[in-house]
Amino acid sequence: MLRYAIKRLLLMIPVIIGVSFLIFFIMDLAPGNIIDTKIAEENMTDEEAEMLREQYNLNGSMISRYFKYMGGLVRGDLGKSYITGKPVLESYLEKLPATIVLAAASILVSVIISIPLGIYSAIKRGTFQDNTCMVLSFLGLSIPNFWLGLMLIITIALNVKWIPTSGFRGIASVILPAITVGTGLTATLARTTRSSMLDVLNQDYLRTERAKGNSEFRVVMRYALVNALIPIITIAGGQFAACLGGSVLTETIFAWPGVGRLIIDSVNSRDVPMVVGCIIMKSFSIGLVVLCVDLLYAVIDPRIKAMYARGRRRRK
Repeated sequence: MLRYAIKRLLLMIPVIIGVSFLIFFIMDLAPGNIIDTKIAEENMTDEEAEMLREQYNLNGSMISRYFKYMGGLVRGDLGKSYITGKPVLESYLEKLPATIVLAAASILVSVIISIPLGIYSAIKRGTFQDNTCMVLSFLGLSIPNFWLGLMLIITIALNVKWIPTSGFRGIASVILPAITVGTGLTATLARTTRSSMLDVLNQDYLRTERAKGNSEFRVVMRYALVNALIPIITIAGGQFAACLGGSVLTETIFAWPGVGRLIIDSVNSRDVPMVVGCIIMKSFSIGLVVLCVDLLYAVIDPRIKAMYARGRRRRK
C-alpha cells in the first residue's frame, strides 16, 4: 500500500500544475487588479503605481508571471498577499483549523442523520416509511443553506443565549454552522446508504446468520452494514473533502473564519497570490483525503487488502 500511496501523491503534481495555471489564467482575465484598487483607495501617482506594478511583478505577461510563481512554489513559497503582505501559507494555516472543525462537525451531523435514515428506509423498502424517509432526506438538499442558516439564527440562537451566532468561539459556536452544512449533505448520503444496504440485505450469508438465531438488529448492524460501508465511506469522504474547501455561504452568514471566506475575500480584492495559493492547498488537501479514503477501504474490506498484497507479489 505504501507504493500505491506514493504513486497517488506523485499523480497530484500534474493536478496542482493544471489547477494553478487555470486559476492564474482566470484571475488574469478578470477586469481590474490590485493596482487599480490601490490607486482608487490611496490616490496614488502614476510613478507610485508603476513602482507598485514592478514590486508585484505585474508588468510582465501572464505566462512569465506564472512561471515565476511556480518557481517559488517549487521552493515551497506560495507567495505573499498583496493586501496584508503576509505569506500565503501562513494565512491559509491560520484559517484551516476552523475549516477542519466545521467540515468534521458537518459530516458528523450528516452521518448521524443519514445513515440511520438510509438503513431504516432499506429495511422498510417500498413502504410508506421508506418514502417518508426519502422525502425527509431531500428536505435538507432542497432547503438553501443561506435560508436555513438565517432561520437557525432567528429561531434558536436568539432564544438560546449560550449558542453564538457568529465567529469561532468554542464548541457551541460550531452547532448552527454544522447543522446548516450537514443537512445539505444528508440526502446524498442517505440514498447511498439505502441503495448499498439493499444490495446486501438479501445475501445468503445474512440468511445464514438469521438461521443461527441472531437478532435482526445484530444481523443488520454487524454483518449487513459492514459490507455496505465502501460506497458510504466514498460519499462521506468526498463530502468531507469538499467541505475542506470552505462552505462560503455558511461561513459568510455565521462570520466563520474559514478558508472559503478567505478565498472569496481575496478574489474580490484581486489578491492573486492568496487565491492561487489557497486553491493549490485546497487541491492538495482534497487529494490527501481521497487517498486516505482509498486506504481505508483496505482496513474495512480484507478482499481489497488482499488485492494490494497480490499486486505487490506480482511486482516482486
